[in-house]
Amino acid sequence: MKLIADAEGRASDGSAAALKNALAATSGFRGWTGTVAFESGTGNRVPAPVTVDVADASGAFHVDAEWVTATGFSY
Repeated sequence: MKLIADAEGRASDGSAAALKNALAATSGFRGWTGTVAFESGTGNRVPAPVTVDVADASGAFHVDAEWVTATGFSY
């Protein structure tokens, strides 16, 4: 949601096309699963946002530390 809100703030107007263009121009946005950019032509997120996530006692999500160690995930 933060990424969409950021792109909406960078969009030239409120149209779907302007939002799509702003999202496509995203590079280096820092989310909780790492840095976000989009692949030109496909619109796929680079890197793909596949993580194992766990919720702490307060309900906040975090990338599972054991999964990070096992896979060498870096963010």
